[in-house]
Amino acid sequence: MDEDQEAPMSTWDWFWTLLLLNIPVVGLILFIVWACGVGNVNRVTFCRAILLLVVVIIALGVILAVTVAPSLMSAFKR
Repeated sequence: MDEDQEAPMSTWDWFWTLLLLNIPVVGLILFIVWACGVGNVNRVTFCRAILLLVVVIIALGVILAVTVAPSLMSAFKR
């Protein structure tokens, strides 16, 4: 691995990373590319952690929808 890819990212590197990730289509593409292991190891780890967080939130949302939705549907039935 290249030394530059293992070096800590500077504040400006993080600034540009977060700025690029907030652009709708470009951010999604970069997020996937970086999560697959391309680039600085800090950025790769960050993207993988966010990906894990998104998966956990979606799983909790599905579980919540499956458990709460039937009781809400019966409460609003007339």
